[in-house]
Amino acid sequence: MTFLAFLLFGLPFAMALTLSWHPALGRYRTSALNPLLLIAAYIVLIAGDFASIAWTGSGLLANRVLSTTSGTLSLLELKYVAMLIAALSGMTFALFMRTRMRDEAGAPAQRARANVRVFATVAYFVVLASWLFFLLQYTTDGLKLDQIAELRSVSAWDSSLFLATLMLVPGLSYFLPRQSFKVVLPIVAVSIALLAFSGSRTRILFVLIPFVFYLVAVRHWRLPRSTFIFGVLGLGFLALVALNFRVVTSQRESVTFSELATTSNLFNQNDVSFAETDLALSRLPPRAVEEYLGQSLIGFVLADIPRSAAPIKPFKGSDQFTQAYDAVNWRLYKRGLTIGGVNELQYDYPFPLALVLMFSFAGLWIWGFAAATASRTIHGFAWSVGFYVMLYAFLKSDLQSAGQIFWAFAGYSAIIAAYQRLTGGIVVAPVPRRRPIPAMRRA
Repeated sequence: MTFLAFLLFGLPFAMALTLSWHPALGRYRTSALNPLLLIAAYIVLIAGDFASIAWTGSGLLANRVLSTTSGTLSLLELKYVAMLIAALSGMTFALFMRTRMRDEAGAPAQRARANVRVFATVAYFVVLASWLFFLLQYTTDGLKLDQIAELRSVSAWDSSLFLATLMLVPGLSYFLPRQSFKVVLPIVAVSIALLAFSGSRTRILFVLIPFVFYLVAVRHWRLPRSTFIFGVLGLGFLALVALNFRVVTSQRESVTFSELATTSNLFNQNDVSFAETDLALSRLPPRAVEEYLGQSLIGFVLADIPRSAAPIKPFKGSDQFTQAYDAVNWRLYKRGLTIGGVNELQYDYPFPLALVLMFSFAGLWIWGFAAATASRTIHGFAWSVGFYVMLYAFLKSDLQSAGQIFWAFAGYSAIIAAYQRLTGGIVVAPVPRRRPIPAMRRA
């Protein structure tokens, strides 16, 4: 039964690959940046995680062994597959309706090509200043640079870094399209170098995503869909090395390359634990993660508002799960186990309602991404990046994490719209068509 349930993951996987060829995805339909490829890779990862539990008869999460039976695991797999099918059905319906209702919205006027880059430049240097400020503050306190990553355990430090990241991602998305490659490359390199001290791989990826979109949409690099596999393998290997480095160095000082590159514990890491989280959630009380119905939706709406200004703002789903499942680590380090957006919706709401919400959210998301892709403006470019990052944040973390990205981009767009109304100029200039980089020109 477990093996048959595992094979059912092939259905949403096939749906994702089929939908990835939809014309509404525009230039990204044949590109490695196709978001449906990210969803397909996520499905493979989930299937592998469930298969690992089925093979060993147990999972490991936060150093706790989670034993299970084949019947229980099969039921969890079937429910997870149902959630994925609901999401992909919502996307299919949304793209079908968009195709029927699509109206030709011609290219926006280019009058008064006001400096969109002004906002991006100001935001970018504010972000750099905040990074440098915190680095200087902690190094002057006698902390060595190789210890900076451990500061993610300090709530104030981690919050400051995350706020800086929320400024940086939309800032780069609006800044990059009008810049030459010789300007973009050092900016991205410096951003990644600064983010490396945050101890978070996700934040580095948040900077890489706008850069790759820039290469494809502005520089017209040809990144065929097949390169997505190599990108996943490359980034996956680097993430695995980082995970093993953290585990090994926490136990002793010396470390060998073979220990860093080992995949023996791939599905026993907290970062790759969606099936284990599913199993743990099935054993917690119904209201252990969400105190009242709709709490995660309120968290999404209030995602970027400080909790001090909005006391009703709930903790993220991942944080609430950690408080219920691993309270000691939460009190000591404030580190949350990633719950995954699919798990959050599945256990926060009655199952039929969870399917409806998954269908609706996925449909709205793909509609937004398709609309941004169809727009040939800097706004469209930036929001394509934003929706892609939102998808990653939802799949990896929770709904509120996706909301933080959404409202960061919405706030930045609102600033530009306000400037437009005040000046009377149109600041949304089309993305320039730049010549390909010589080494990447088409034959």
